[in-house]
Amino acid sequence: KRSEQPVFDLFQRALKAGQPTLCIVAACLPVRTPSGPSSPPPAAHCLLVWLACQLQAKGLHCDDHLPSTFSSAWVRVLPLKPLIHLITKAITFQHSRMVNAGFDLFDPSSPGKHLSQFLVAFFDHNVKAMKKNLEAFLASKNEPHIVAGATIGDSTWIQALAEGVFQALLRRSDLLSSDQRLLLLKTLAEANYSEECARQYKTAAYLGEAGLEVDLSKSIEDAIRSLVEHGSFVKARDLAAASGVDADYITLQEAADKLQELQRSDLSASRLAMEVVMEQCQLLFKQHGVSKATAGQWFVDICQAENFDDRFQESAQLSFLEYAYLAYKQASLEDETHVQAAKDTELLLWRELLQLRVKDSSLPLLPQLLSKERSQSTRGWGTGDAREGLLASNFDASADDCLLSLEEQAAFEESIQQLLNAGLSIKAVELAEAMRFNHQDLHVAAIASHLAQELISPQQATSHLASVGVEVPALDAQSTLEHLTTRCTLAKRLCRRLAVNYRVSKSLNMSLKATLGTEALRVLRFLLQRGSSSFALAKEFVTLNELHRSGVVEVLADVYYHTMKEREEGATAWPDSAFLEFADICYVPSELGLRLLPFVEAGLNAKEALNVPLQVDLTVRAHTCFQLGGNMKGIQHIHYLIQQQVPTYVQLGAFRSLLDLVWGIKAYRRLEFILEVVYANDQIELMFGYRRKLAMARERESFQKALVDFFTRKHPDNSEIFDMLSLNFSISMDIGKSRLAAAKRLMQKPLAVGNLEPIELILQMLQEASQHFTKAAAPHLTRECLLLARVVGLQAQLPVTILNLDTAQVDGFLEKHPQLLESAIVAQFYDREALAHWVKPVYQQVLARGNFRYWDQFSQAYMLDGTFFRELVHYFKKQTLPTDEDGRVIGNYHVNLLSLLSECQDQVVAYNLAIDIQHPKLQQFAADLLQHNLYLQDVVMQPARQK
Repeated sequence: KRSEQPVFDLFQRALKAGQPTLCIVAACLPVRTPSGPSSPPPAAHCLLVWLACQLQAKGLHCDDHLPSTFSSAWVRVLPLKPLIHLITKAITFQHSRMVNAGFDLFDPSSPGKHLSQFLVAFFDHNVKAMKKNLEAFLASKNEPHIVAGATIGDSTWIQALAEGVFQALLRRSDLLSSDQRLLLLKTLAEANYSEECARQYKTAAYLGEAGLEVDLSKSIEDAIRSLVEHGSFVKARDLAAASGVDADYITLQEAADKLQELQRSDLSASRLAMEVVMEQCQLLFKQHGVSKATAGQWFVDICQAENFDDRFQESAQLSFLEYAYLAYKQASLEDETHVQAAKDTELLLWRELLQLRVKDSSLPLLPQLLSKERSQSTRGWGTGDAREGLLASNFDASADDCLLSLEEQAAFEESIQQLLNAGLSIKAVELAEAMRFNHQDLHVAAIASHLAQELISPQQATSHLASVGVEVPALDAQSTLEHLTTRCTLAKRLCRRLAVNYRVSKSLNMSLKATLGTEALRVLRFLLQRGSSSFALAKEFVTLNELHRSGVVEVLADVYYHTMKEREEGATAWPDSAFLEFADICYVPSELGLRLLPFVEAGLNAKEALNVPLQVDLTVRAHTCFQLGGNMKGIQHIHYLIQQQVPTYVQLGAFRSLLDLVWGIKAYRRLEFILEVVYANDQIELMFGYRRKLAMARERESFQKALVDFFTRKHPDNSEIFDMLSLNFSISMDIGKSRLAAAKRLMQKPLAVGNLEPIELILQMLQEASQHFTKAAAPHLTRECLLLARVVGLQAQLPVTILNLDTAQVDGFLEKHPQLLESAIVAQFYDREALAHWVKPVYQQVLARGNFRYWDQFSQAYMLDGTFFRELVHYFKKQTLPTDEDGRVIGNYHVNLLSLLSECQDQVVAYNLAIDIQHPKLQQFAADLLQHNLYLQDVVMQPARQK
């Protein structure tokens, strides 16, 4: 009663005395207030007081966590922070069971009991008990708890208390070790205690796996940054997704890491390796949803970094800017705010390209991305005219303030020309205007585009051209466009393409804009259907507009097939020259042949409705295409298909079509089996009459030669055929030559002695050849036939072979054969008529054998001079004459030689040769000559007189 605060004084005395129960009694005493006595404090307040007293009793100072007065206001405020601090302090000093005892006293049925038991199990390392109590805590955390049979409120404060205690334990490194923190987090995460705990556990686990310090007091951004710096991008990205943090930073850093890895490798100077890494970065951005604008800015930031030149080669900057421009361009399609960024990046890209081309002229004229755009087609148009459109505004640029140096301007001209050639004229003009690059051809390109689109008249075009210094005569629109092709350099191909497309449009009664808006292959089809007069224009149309090659081939094959299929029966097919011009429209003619083959094969499969003329025409045309393209496999396939066709044509009686195949393909030797089929079916008259179908003399002559060659090789014994050939074609000379050649071929074959059949055949051929040569007034060939006939006839009489002899065999025959006339025939046949070839035969027949009949015929057939006698005596002296045992010569060699020398008209030569041979009879012969011949005496004695 004397104290103004009796309850508080009692509490202080009990606290100092170390009496916690008395402290609780004092805290629970009602305090009088103006409104009456207060209610007893809740369990949280009791627990706070009890813990403070217990810890105070343990020597731990806890006064600052107790209230200064025990009033109703203190009871109404939940003492969460002081209670968390006391529980943490109790755990710090290993008094976790004290906390459990406090809950047993003041709140034994609340979730707090499970919480305290969880803490005890945690510090006892009892994982099973931890999980059990945590599950019980979570199961009852939202149920109201009862003390002494009365409900005193829900357990929300217990949840806040638990959260505070857990976070205090996790964030203070002095309370728990890293393993204990990880265990606590793991247990809480597995029990789905809260998303924050699950995130913290994932963060701690990822940091631990990466070997990094686990500090849960730091923010999630710091943890992600640590993982990124360590290179754990997947973990960082997963953590960012779980925390709702923007992951673009992680992806950009991963891309930068790939670049650094390339820079440190041996492939840092490889452009191909750089392209591969850049593609990987692009794929990375796409995979993780990095916006195009963010990616573009990342590429630009890399290029503009201060140490870029130290890290990468110059050409790498071009690649980065290309990707940056492409990213910004794609972003601008979704958001127009990025259009300016795309334009700025494009200018940076071109400036970099031009600077590099000044240093290295081998670099490409266009950035790679524009080269890819150039390869794209729109509605079948290979150039950009249909995709990007034609110029619709004037070109406006000033040459006074060009942003490029003179060297860069020269490089820029080549790039502008490439853009104009590719149909990117709008892009070329935009770049030129941005670079303030002025060129006359750009004005011409703009005016030509306006004229082709009929935005201006030819007169206006002439006036506009004159204003930029280009004088052209007053012509119509087509002629003006053609004339402009010769007046410019950069825009030459563009003007030519405009002129061709304008001409095509007018021939189809369309405007150029409508033409470009139509499928290119459809325009080509319309153009081809106008006939062969449009083939040259179609060729230019395909080439200048860079139409896709497979599509062009498809249209050409389809147009030709339906044109031939729908022609009237008996109508004349295209001449070869027209088809050659038609096939030349496609880039590779053999591809047209490949496309025609299915039509041929389809016709073979539909035998009941076979259109034979169409089938033959398609086969011949496909073969022509393969010949133009040099496709040997295609030619062989055509020959195979022809072999498949022949039986069907024979069955249908289409022999004229078979001859059409032979003539169209003109491979007479390869297709002579067709001629054999026609001949075997008694269609010789059709073969001879086919030449009348051929209009040109050169064609008729070629076909005639083919028939003559065929019958000469395949039916050489059919004289009636050759007579018909001669009568029909008036080709006696050709037939004679073919018969002569056939006879010579037979003569070259081995002939059995006594077998007269081949000899008779050869003589027959020679006789026919001689007759044809006589008709053709060719006497020299007639004589050749007669000579061959004599030789063949002689072969029939002789027991030895005289045909197909080599030089040694011919010489042997001449030396051994005793009949001079027969030997002369053989010598003439083998071109051995010269006197030098007769020395050995005369020696063997006359000197050795004494055959003076041989000598009489020989001396009458040839004019013999002293030279022949000298060579004969010279050969005689080199020979070793046969002798008997006494050394006497066997035979009359010297006597026979004396007889020959006596017939020598040059007695000086005879005298000298006789003196030269040391033989008595020859010496006597020489003396007799000297005695009776005064001229010889003068010749012989002249050297003695001079001496």
